[in-house]
Amino acid sequence: MNPTTRSNLSFLGLVLLLTVAFFPGLFHFLWSWPLTLFSAQTAAPSNSASYYSSTSPPKAMSWFQKTFTLPSKSRGSYLITDHVVKELPEIKTFKVGILHLFVQHTSCALSMNEK
Repeated sequence: MNPTTRSNLSFLGLVLLLTVAFFPGLFHFLWSWPLTLFSAQTAAPSNSASYYSSTSPPKAMSWFQKTFTLPSKSRGSYLITDHVVKELPEIKTFKVGILHLFVQHTSCALSMNEK
């Protein structure tokens, strides 16, 4: 392989790496688009708070993202399970999965107790 070809391939690799790093949604779209041709599922972006939010029940092997606000309370420990289930009715359709809760506040912490 001559040096010019190697340089061109290195440049193309760098451009692809930066594209994936700065535009992960584009990479996901290009990666999954051929699979949508073979599946009957079509998902259009909804007008909700998040681009990846879904108002319909999730399909198998899917994920969704939703933003909601917990009511303000004074110091102490509070159970938020009922509020989370009310805000995310889609999780009732899952039998197995992972729920990530991200709290955008510096003085709040989450703890989990399994039954």
